[in-house]
Order: sequence, then structure tokens, then C-alpha cells
Amino acid sequence: LDFWYRGCGWCIKAMPQVKQVAEHFKGKPVAVLGMNTDGKVEDAQFVVDKMGLGYPPVRAKGLPEKSGIRGFPTLVIIDAQGVVRGWHVGYSPTLREDVIAAVEKLLPAAK
Repeated sequence: LDFWYRGCGWCIKAMPQVKQVAEHFKGKPVAVLGMNTDGKVEDAQFVVDKMGLGYPPVRAKGLPEKSGIRGFPTLVIIDAQGVVRGWHVGYSPTLREDVIAAVEKLLPAAK
């Protein structure tokens, strides 16, 4: 889950890496969702269109407060049983690699 909003510069800066994560796991049992917290749908749609997001946006206004999220961007990694397995708060130049490695550990070994 990638929590973001239009006015968050670090969120926008992280999006290309999140897009790469989604592309990396295409065809695998992994879902990447953009959890948008903007008040206006138009703001979210502007970012989705401009950034060419390849993963679905979800309207998540109010959810960060209920989930204890205090910084943006925040990526939450959840396993197949619904258990939170990782948090990445803020921008990192190694975000793509870090998230891919964390998710790969959760996938069943190929047979």
C-alpha cells in the first residue's frame, strides 16, 4: 500500500520507484495499491494521469489516521494473510530495491 497525496513532493518523487515495483511483480500474486488521501478526487486523478501510474489508486482519506501513519510517503507491506510485514516511511533512493527484496521474501518459492 503506497500512501500519498498530490501536495507531497516526496510522494511524487517516490512514485517512479513504486511503479517499478508494480512492474517487477506483474503476473505474480502481488498487488500494489496507491492509497490516495487527497480531499478532491481531481487532485488524485491529476497525479495518476501525469505520473502514468500502472497500479490502481484507492481513495483512502482518513485511513492513515486510523492506521497510525504519520509521514508521507508511507509504503506498507502486507502478506497474503493480511499481516503487516514492513513499513517504509519517507523517500529513499533505494526504495525500489528495498521493497522488492522485502516482498520477494514473502512469496512462496518457485517449484
